[in-house]
Amino acid sequence: MTLNNNTKLGKSQQLPLFLFFIIPGMTIFSLLLFSDIALPIKLVITTFSALIPVFIMKPEYFLYFIFLITPSIRVISQKEVILDQYPFLNFNAVLHVSIIGIGMLILLANWKKITDLIKNTGFLFLTAVLLFYATLSLLYSADKVKTVEELVRTASIFFVFILAFSLTKSKKVFLGLLASMVAGAVLPSLVGLWQFKEGTGWYDTSINRYRVYGTLIHPATFAFYLLSLIPVNYAFFKNSKTDENKFLPAAIIVLFIFLIAASLTRGAWIAFVAMLGVYGLFRNRKALFVMMAGLFLAYLAVPAINSRVNDIFNPQYNSSFTARLKIAERTAPAFWESPLVGKGFGTFELINIKYNEEARFYESLAAHNDYLRIIIELGLMGIIIFLSLHLALFIYFIRAYQQTNDAALKNHIFSLLVLWVGAMVIAAGDNLLRTVPVEYVLWGYTGAVMGRLREKL
Repeated sequence: MTLNNNTKLGKSQQLPLFLFFIIPGMTIFSLLLFSDIALPIKLVITTFSALIPVFIMKPEYFLYFIFLITPSIRVISQKEVILDQYPFLNFNAVLHVSIIGIGMLILLANWKKITDLIKNTGFLFLTAVLLFYATLSLLYSADKVKTVEELVRTASIFFVFILAFSLTKSKKVFLGLLASMVAGAVLPSLVGLWQFKEGTGWYDTSINRYRVYGTLIHPATFAFYLLSLIPVNYAFFKNSKTDENKFLPAAIIVLFIFLIAASLTRGAWIAFVAMLGVYGLFRNRKALFVMMAGLFLAYLAVPAINSRVNDIFNPQYNSSFTARLKIAERTAPAFWESPLVGKGFGTFELINIKYNEEARFYESLAAHNDYLRIIIELGLMGIIIFLSLHLALFIYFIRAYQQTNDAALKNHIFSLLVLWVGAMVIAAGDNLLRTVPVEYVLWGYTGAVMGRLREKL
């Protein structure tokens, strides 16, 4: 399939987009001047607003900003609100709306070409259907504000794909985009190393230990984010021609594995083992054996890892694993209230409070299982679409892997497949759909690889 993209916005497109952002942007900025919120978030939003004209003229810079800068400011972008009475109006919301706005202009500039691609590509068509179906759930949602909030977040993820696909017009842009993803993890990783050295971080009362979280609010988010970048670095490693060039991606992979271990995030460990299984099965069984042996030694030698693994098989009363089992068991009856269409996108927290008496004591009311969440919020129709789009995605990229003769591109396709395996495992035990930094890497990488494939399939 050939798709020649026109991603340069003309003046007739730049002006309405500029007005779309600058009017509410100036309104928000005016409110900031007289608000009591912390200085860092004022600086973040002011800087972002000042860059909007640049992003309109050069959408690729906006994509670089998303991958390179936003992971480092996640720690302040969610907790600090613009207006106290509207806690969802944080920097993340501003970013999501901006992605949708700029992505929509790119989509309109290439409407027929991109819509034809979506229609003719199974997993993209099913993704669009899922978004449309989730939007329809507004008609019966018990919490329409929450549904809109979730729709904006999810739509921004899909538009990251649109931007990455549309803007990846050459190998140089492709590699630059992936490099920005990896470079975006530098500051979070340095902060994570400092937290480990100082014995600080996010205190987990269930295990009475500190867990590193870098700049990403929660250790699980941090671990999943670093895990999502390991396949990208693996592709860089495989495509490097000399040992000197291989050293940096290899060192980054080792660093990320160490920090994932230090985060004490079992979901990330399990996903990593699944990804290793795919790698070993299809690429290098000897390396798989060595790495699995290393993981077993870590289990034996590191008490913190040992206790976290043992807790899966013999969970304590206050274990997060126990809490997940209770959430699934106690909210499952909600499915039968509306088995076909569900209770409405984004309403699981209400369901959790209604059916689970202990939920009010939890730090988070989320499902911690995307499959459970989808089947309750969107019913049987939703879960069928959700699972089908993943199946269609694997079929698409397996075929692409078989059909392309470009060895470097094959490595990226393989890495992407490994990443999606890890994502599906994570989704079974956590809130991956709401873990925006990971979803941006996941769909951004998918879009970029498809951008490189456009001339070859």
